[in-house]
Amino acid sequence: MKTIYKYTVTGLPLQNKIEMPMGATILSVNMQGADFCMWALVDTNAETEEREFEIVGTGWALVDYMSYVGTCFAEDGYAWHIMEVV
Repeated sequence: MKTIYKYTVTGLPLQNKIEMPMGATILSVNMQGADFCMWALVDTNAETEEREFEIVGTGWALVDYMSYVGTCFAEDGYAWHIMEVV
């Protein structure tokens, strides 16, 4: 069965390991309160896998093994970017 799940990404700039169903597709990212959140289309019957995400600020150096997921705008005016470690 397909559904949309919410995942919270925590820690700056720490990497976050999140269990997600295999093949999950990130649909959007946004702030919800003080939390960085991602919404993903998932198959609830799929086995899970561990995926890694990192939050980085605008102007920070990136490495080749990061893939852009989306941008969140915090209440303090900063833009934060969620990157997947691939």
